[in-house]
Formats: sequence, structure tokens, C-alpha cells
Amino acid sequence: MTESVTVVIPSRLDQVHVETADELWLDRAVASVRKQTCSLPINIVVGLDHGAAAPSRFLEDAPEITFAVADEVSQAAAINAAVTEASGTYLAMLEDDDRWQPRFLEHALEAIKECEFVSSNQLELPPDDVVGHINDFATPSGWFMRRSLWPEIGDMDTSFRFHLDNDWLGRLSDQGNRRVLLVEAGAATNLYELKEKRPFLHSFINAKPGFNFVVRHGEDAPLVLRTANPLGGMSMIKMSPQARAQSEAEQTRLIEKFGRFPY
Repeated sequence: MTESVTVVIPSRLDQVHVETADELWLDRAVASVRKQTCSLPINIVVGLDHGAAAPSRFLEDAPEITFAVADEVSQAAAINAAVTEASGTYLAMLEDDDRWQPRFLEHALEAIKECEFVSSNQLELPPDDVVGHINDFATPSGWFMRRSLWPEIGDMDTSFRFHLDNDWLGRLSDQGNRRVLLVEAGAATNLYELKEKRPFLHSFINAKPGFNFVVRHGEDAPLVLRTANPLGGMSMIKMSPQARAQSEAEQTRLIEKFGRFPY
């Protein structure tokens, strides 16, 4: 059987610029998938909220893209609906306002030979792509796994609005899966340097020594370009007291469930 990759992209079909309707975040995400150097066939499943409709231009001009509509309005539900339609040997995830560097899938396919789950750190940029910073958290936009792993861990929990990824990663780690976090060529990798220079990576390894690994992929920059979207969830938590209270409540739930805040 020919191996292939299914890329799951949850999307609300938001416009890059509110005042114009000519470009969606989804356009940029799809363009970055099409630039991948990976030799395997790639198809894309876009997960939409309940009630949303796929833009006609994608239906007419993008045969490698299919759309899955969730039965409710939430990111978790959109992801679950898209994964249900994923048929590839491998499953990758990309949020619609993020992008991949051209060799992301190539490096992920190499790394998956040594583990069950691959993720990447990100170069986090504002919407206009000016100076950004490196974020070492394993955001879903860098997730890569064998398709068969998903049902073992289970769907995204739709009761989480902001920390659905932490919940899924907690279940992944509790089942004893080996994880690789891909980082740029110049990143520290020994424990002493990590403790001094990249404390999150140090904590990631120490959380499950022998199961969590940091691996340099050889590129000069992170493989994922993450947009610090002012309309995204993390921005909402910073700006809205209601969103911040919900985030804190979800963090409390996670600590009660796992005995820690999983990442």
C-alpha cells in the first residue's frame, strides 16, 4: 500500500485582513503545504465549524482538499471531524493561521522512525511577519504521527476551549509514547545548556526522561511559522477577563486530571 500524509487544518475561514475578502488565513496555510519537499502524496482535510460552508474556489480548484463540517462550533470539534476523514498513513496538523517551512514534513517523516509522536517549535511572528521570537511549546501546528495513533489517544475533548492541546498531550504522555520535539540547528540540546538558555525544553525532557527527546533538524530556523494572531485564543486570554477565567478553570481541571499541567 502506498504511504501518504493527511494534513488536518481546522479553520474558521477568517480573512487575513478584515477590510478585504480576497485572502483567507487558510490560503496561506494551504500554500505552505503545497510547497513541502516530502516525496509522499499529500492530501488536506479542512475542519469547519457547524454551519460553515467551504468556499467554492477550493471546491473547484483544489482536488487534494476536502472539507469536513463539525456537529458543533469549536476548534476541538472541527479537528475531530477532519481527523475522521483522514485516510493517510500519517497524520499532520496545521492551524489555519500558521504555516510550515518547506521541509517540515520531510524532517517529521525522518523523526517518526524513532518515536510515536513528532512536534516542532515555532518562530512566532505578528501578522505582518516582522521580527518574531521562538516558542518551544508543542503547538498543534507542528504535530505529526502515524494515523493509527489517534484512536489510541482519542479525539480532542470538546469541553476544552483553550487547552484542548494540553489535554491531548497529557493523554499521549500518560500512555508512555515516545515524543520528539524538533528544534532549529543552533538550539542547545544538552541538559546544562537547556537549563540556562531554553528552560521550557529542559522541563520537557525532565518531565519524562527516556520518552521526551529534543532533536535538532538542521535548519537555521524553526520549521513552523506561527502567527501571533490578535484574534486567536492566546490573545483573547490576555485581553478578556472572561476568557482568562475560563483558561484558568481549564488549567485547574488539567492539574486535577493529570497531577500536572501537561505539555
